[in-house]
Amino acid sequence: MTRSRTLKTILPFMLGAAAVAPTGHALAASKAARTVTHTYKGAVVTTQWGPLQATVTVKNKKIINVKIATSTHATRSAILDSQAFPTLRQEVLQAQSTRVNLVSGATQVSQAYLQSVESALVKAHLG
Repeated sequence: MTRSRTLKTILPFMLGAAAVAPTGHALAASKAARTVTHTYKGAVVTTQWGPLQATVTVKNKKIINVKIATSTHATRSAILDSQAFPTLRQEVLQAQSTRVNLVSGATQVSQAYLQSVESALVKAHLG
């Protein structure tokens, strides 16, 4: 094979490899593209005031949000929900687990909340 013919054969492969090889910026961009947010629904847990279900959002194996869906049947439940859930959410986000203190005066609701969150974390392979 002549030299020019060899270059014509090899050159496209060399250029193709260079075009495909990631640079520092491209590598960072591809890593960012792999950073995906996942949402997991926890078990529906029934309390004497109605069922509740946690939805946990995870990004890079970190809990970034917790939402609770409830069906309140009593005014007391609505008051507990408005006071207990924000406290529990903050504690779970800070601890990155369900190993947190229960809210005083809202023991059953706290336990149900944490049980549902824990089941979502198990689905996310974090619990």
